[in-house]
Amino acid sequence: MDYLKKYLNEEDYQELLTQLDEDYQILFITSEQNVEKVIEYFQNQEFNIKDLLFYKPNLFFEEIDFLKEKLEQYQKLIPLLREETSNFDLIGL
Repeated sequence: MDYLKKYLNEEDYQELLTQLDEDYQILFITSEQNVEKVIEYFQNQEFNIKDLLFYKPNLFFEEIDFLKEKLEQYQKLIPLLREETSNFDLIGL
């Protein structure tokens, strides 16, 4: 999971390690390439990566094409999604 240090400062990274359960940690380790694609996509869409990692870690294991399609369907809601990560629940993510 060290690759996440590119996106988080050391303190946030350590906090994330303590917050994530073992299953999520394993997924972050085994899904590095997909996670980085998703991070890059969300960065390009101006989302707060730290908030997403902490509060919606499940998003990083979705296929990138699925996420793009889903966000295209709900483009008008993107400002709400950026504002509050729990709003992803509104679109089934």
